[in-house]
Amino acid sequence: MIKKSLVIGTLVALYLGSFGVSATTVNTEVAGIDDQRMLIESLKKFVDDNPTAADEMEYVIQKKEDSARVKMNTMLEKMASDKKPTDSEELSGGTLDFISRHLNLALVYFYESKYWLTLEECNTVIKVAPKNTLAWIRRGSGYYMLGQYEQAKTDWLLAMSLGPKKTEKVDLERFLAKLENLVASEK
Repeated sequence: MIKKSLVIGTLVALYLGSFGVSATTVNTEVAGIDDQRMLIESLKKFVDDNPTAADEMEYVIQKKEDSARVKMNTMLEKMASDKKPTDSEELSGGTLDFISRHLNLALVYFYESKYWLTLEECNTVIKVAPKNTLAWIRRGSGYYMLGQYEQAKTDWLLAMSLGPKKTEKVDLERFLAKLENLVASEK
């Protein structure tokens, strides 16, 4: 396994070096500063052996579309495993971005009736992208299937407040109506 101090130093240098002075907009600079903060916090968690650190680093890294991103991804892959990944692992790891991969896993777990795993995948997305409507919708659906109706309602209402797409809004309205009918029939 690679030494943590070497990995951390390399990741910080690569990432922060990619934010050199350029003619970027203020919004891009602010987003870059937020990304830097998130990466630094995740590096601190990595030092403390916090299992969420790799997810947070991967999310920030995937937002970057430059050579530093490629180098950081390579370092993270080496950190994650001493063995060479199989061809199928290489294909599955790079085809979806961080959020899409976790949301797809949440959906797979939902259809496999593994609702607690659906919640975990959605929580991973919500942690790094709290305004992701689909994560709140899927997490609410997981709670609904577990019989935790109040939490489902809370998540769905929050998703509604985030300005969902038209199809998501229709689904949310249908879900909330179904939930209200269920609660009314239980009384």
